[in-house]
Amino acid sequence: MSDDEKTAQAKRDDERRHLHFQVRLDPVLAKNVQHYADQNHGGVRNAAVKTILSQFFKGINPDG
Repeated sequence: MSDDEKTAQAKRDDERRHLHFQVRLDPVLAKNVQHYADQNHGGVRNAAVKTILSQFFKGINPDG
């Protein structure tokens, strides 16, 4: 599909694709991440992982 045929959303997705990561966690780690998300981020795992990683790499703002 050419860029001319893509929707505006598809074009934005293409521009952000290099920022997307997918991982599989072992069951214990996944349970711990979910527990942290439930306690600190209203159950939102993505927000929890962003916070965990930003704290690992201190000084990086998780929201850009």
